[in-house]
Amino acid sequence: MLNYILFLAGENDNTLGDAGNLIVSLVVIGLIGFATYLLIVSILKSRNKRETIDNELIDGVCSRKDLVQAMADFVVKYRRNNEFTLMYIEIQNIANLKEIFGVRQFDRFKQIMITNLRSVLPRNALLCQFNPNEYMILLRGIISQDKTESFANRVLDAIAMPINVGNQADGEITLQALMGIVIYPLNGINEKELFNNAEIALYKSKKEGTDRYTIFTDELNKTEQTNIAYYREIKEAIRKKEFTFFYHPIIDVKNNTVFGVEAFIRWNHPVLGVLPPNKFLTIMEHSGDISWVGRWGIEELCKQLNEWNKVMPGIEFKVSVNLSPKQLMDEKISEDFLAIVKANHVQPSSISLEIVEFAMFEKFGIVAQNIEKLSKLGFSMAIDDFGVEANTLAKLSTLPIKIVKLDRKFVENTKDNFIITKIVNMLVEVAANENLSLVAEGVEDLEILNFVKGFNIFNCQGYVFTKPLNASDMTSYLKEEKWKEVTSQKANLRPIGEEEKVEETEILPTPEE
Repeated sequence: MLNYILFLAGENDNTLGDAGNLIVSLVVIGLIGFATYLLIVSILKSRNKRETIDNELIDGVCSRKDLVQAMADFVVKYRRNNEFTLMYIEIQNIANLKEIFGVRQFDRFKQIMITNLRSVLPRNALLCQFNPNEYMILLRGIISQDKTESFANRVLDAIAMPINVGNQADGEITLQALMGIVIYPLNGINEKELFNNAEIALYKSKKEGTDRYTIFTDELNKTEQTNIAYYREIKEAIRKKEFTFFYHPIIDVKNNTVFGVEAFIRWNHPVLGVLPPNKFLTIMEHSGDISWVGRWGIEELCKQLNEWNKVMPGIEFKVSVNLSPKQLMDEKISEDFLAIVKANHVQPSSISLEIVEFAMFEKFGIVAQNIEKLSKLGFSMAIDDFGVEANTLAKLSTLPIKIVKLDRKFVENTKDNFIITKIVNMLVEVAANENLSLVAEGVEDLEILNFVKGFNIFNCQGYVFTKPLNASDMTSYLKEEKWKEVTSQKANLRPIGEEEKVEETEILPTPEE
C-alpha cells in the first residue's frame, strides 16, 4: 500500500507540488503509525490471552495480596470475636521440575497438584500462592485442634498423590510438603506476626523431616527465633544463587592420571566472602534445605562435566559429592537424581556419591534401600572417612560400594601401630578381591604420598597436589596436567613391612572442608 501511495505521489508530482507531497507524506506517516498501533494491540491481546490460559492452570488460587485483604476483611467483620487458621505450606521437591521437564509439563504438574489440594479444602477455605513452591491456606472460623491436625494430614496426603509424567517413560512423580500452622489471634494479631510465626513453625517441621506439620507455640518461638534469621538469609542466598562448588582432584599416582574430582560446596557470602560448609550446612540440615543442596549439586556436577567434556573430550574420571544422612533418608532421592542426569545427558556412572557415615547403613533401612537403588541406576557409591577397624571389613562385600575413601587418620595412626597396619593390609586385600577402589585422603606432602604408596594405595587426595579450586581454576589445572609437577618428583616405592619402623612425619593441618 505504501509503495502504491508513493507511486501515485510520483505520478502527480507536477500537479500536487511541494505542498501536495507534504500532505501525502503526512498521510503515509499516519498510516504507518496506525498500522504499528494495530500490531501492538494484537501482541498485547495475544499476551493477555496467554496469561489467561496460565491463570486457568491455577484456577481458584489467589495471590498474597488477596490473602492479606481477606484476612483484613475477616478481622474487620468479626473483630476479635472469632478465629482463623493459616497453614503455610512448602512443596519440597518441586523446584527442579520446570528445568527437568520443561515449562509445559511443570504447569501441568502444578495444575494437577492444586486440583488434588482443592479437592480436600472446605468451602470457606482460601488457597493462595506465594511462589512456585510456597502456598497458604486460610480457614475462616473456629476449628478444634483435632480437626486442624486431621485437615493438615489430608492436605499433605493430597499433595503427595502420585502424578503421571505423561508420554515420558519416567512413570510418576510424587511431591512432598511441609507445613507450619498459626491461629489468629492466638499466634498473632496482624499480617507480620502471623506470617513470621507460621515461618517459624514451618522451620520446625523442616528440622524433623518430610511430610509433616507443626502448630506454632510460644515455646517454639523462644527456641527457634535465633536460627530463623540465619535460615532466612540462607533462603535468600539460594534465591540469589550464591552457592557454588570448589573442586579437589583425586590422582591415580600409579598411572599418573586423574581418578576423580570431589566437589565441595561453598557460600559466596556478599559480606563475609567465601564460607566453608560448616558455616551453613547444619542449618540447612535442620531446615530441610539439604535436599535442595543434593538436587542442585547433581545439577551443577552434570553441567560441569559437560563443560569439561567440551574442553577435554573423552574425560573418564568421576566427579564426586557427599550425601548427608538426611538426604539418604529421602525416599525420592534416586528418582530425583536420575531425572536430573537424564535431563543433562550425563551417565550416572560419571558421578560418585559419597556416604559420610558408614553406620547409617545399619541404623536406617531406608538408607540401605536408597543406596541400593542409586547403585542399580548406575551411580558409583563411595564410603567417605572409612575407619580402619577390623569389624567393618567384612561388611564391604555386602554393600553396593565401589569406592572406599580412607579416613585421613589412617595416615596418622598407622605409622607406628602394628595392628592398624595389619588391618590396612587386609583392607587392600579385600579391595582387590571385591574390585573396590581405595582412595587415601589427607595426603599433604611427598613423604605422606610415599607412605601411602607403600601400602599399594595409589589413588590419593590432598593438598600435596593442590587446595580446592573453583571451576575455572580446576579446568586449567586439569588441562595443564599440573598434578604431574608433584608425581614427577622421585619417591621411594618400597613396600612398608609390618615390622618396619616408619619415621614419624608431621602431617600438615588441613582446612575444614
